[in-house]
Amino acid sequence: MSRIARRLRILVAAIVCVLASLGFVGIIPMLPQAGTSMLNAVATGAAAALIAALLFVAFTYLFGRFYCAALCPLGILQDFIGWISRKRNGTRKNLRMLRYAILALAAGFALAGWVVVARMVEPFSLFGRIFGGLALPGFSLTMQELGVSWWTGAYTATTAGMGFGAATLLLLIVLVWWRHRIFCTSICPVGTLLGLFAKYGVFKMALSDSTCVHCGKCAKACPAGCIDVKAETLDNERCLRCMNCIAVCRTRGIVWHRGASKNRKHAKLTADPTRRGFLLGMIGTTLASFGLGRGLKPGSAKGVPARPAIYPPGAGSAERFTSKCTACLLCVANCRGNVLLPPDSRNRFVHLDYAVGMCEFNCNACSQVCPTGAIRPLALEKKKLCRIGMAVFHPDVCIAVVEGTACGACAEHCPTGALRMVQEPGDPCPAPVLNEDLCIGCGNCSHPCPVTPVTAMTISPIPIQVEAEDPQTYFKKQAAPLAPETDDWLL
Repeated sequence: MSRIARRLRILVAAIVCVLASLGFVGIIPMLPQAGTSMLNAVATGAAAALIAALLFVAFTYLFGRFYCAALCPLGILQDFIGWISRKRNGTRKNLRMLRYAILALAAGFALAGWVVVARMVEPFSLFGRIFGGLALPGFSLTMQELGVSWWTGAYTATTAGMGFGAATLLLLIVLVWWRHRIFCTSICPVGTLLGLFAKYGVFKMALSDSTCVHCGKCAKACPAGCIDVKAETLDNERCLRCMNCIAVCRTRGIVWHRGASKNRKHAKLTADPTRRGFLLGMIGTTLASFGLGRGLKPGSAKGVPARPAIYPPGAGSAERFTSKCTACLLCVANCRGNVLLPPDSRNRFVHLDYAVGMCEFNCNACSQVCPTGAIRPLALEKKKLCRIGMAVFHPDVCIAVVEGTACGACAEHCPTGALRMVQEPGDPCPAPVLNEDLCIGCGNCSHPCPVTPVTAMTISPIPIQVEAEDPQTYFKKQAAPLAPETDDWLL
């Protein structure tokens, strides 16, 4: 009976892994995650994100950090790595100062509109870099090499993306091998915040005075290292609710209780003369990071601005997108045109590269799946008018101009009618003419261009995304006859 809880947790974790995998490939909507919901609520004020964040907090306050054990994909991955390595656990030092400092920094920068800290330690984003940057492209390449007929995925595999994912996975393996779930108990700001609610929550776990025999099996089974048998304490702030301790205890020495009880011991809240100074220090850290985040330019690093790039429809501007994107790569995995790429040595953020594809005109998946609000949700009709770049014609390399060869591939593929082929007197064949009012910078003209390696149509980044003219109303206005001039205005 004592093992049922642990088996149920493992079953839920397995289901979450399957659902997260299906969400990454776009088969089903991605499950809400605590960290990204909080960031989305701060970035956009979206009601759905705020409700999801509050639900995670409320559930944790009632029952503890079950999210970390069964609903967080990165936490589940750590448990799997720990199970493979057969890592033995034990009581570990409570690194309270470290985790609160990271939380204070992440909160301060996030409130200032800059997710630079969360980008490095937010758990779902780290999982996304492993799955979307390494596992998914690697699996896709393997299926293509094996010639598997049923596999139709063509996810863009880049050296930078796979290297980024491999480095993240390697670091995670090292942390798990060293101290199992130390990332969750001492680094992760989401876990730290949830831990505060669990510490003062309703239902807690504790060692029982009457049934605990101090054998130490629970401490060895605890991946969080939060059980101290000698001190007879169980730290609910760090407890991940993995149920390993209950599964190995044969005397039912681990019990649930609501609030304090005389015969059940839990982590004691003793008077600490340095507590006030500690709290003031954390508040000061949060305010300082908030001020620093407001003062620094988003997207910059050591005063060097981000390289101009084309960002997904709904990003708004380079400054806004680079200040809110955590590089979870969910948009990259769901890009139908495979034109969205992970950060690399040239561009430190997710960006579009028309050398490998084009932004599909009838697709708005990236804006629908973004969990942090870095890409604002756009209805398909709005996305079709969202200008993310501007086409630039280079007549010196166009085969219609230089060689007199009839082409028109750019105009043929332009979905908005921004390009048309015009033959001027004396020209051997028509050449492209661009209407900037209709151009949305989708790359449908650049990618099909037969000229290589530098195409005759390139897309230049723009500072702020705006709404282009609607082709239907634009051409109607152009075709409408002019009203005759009258003197009615004199009346």
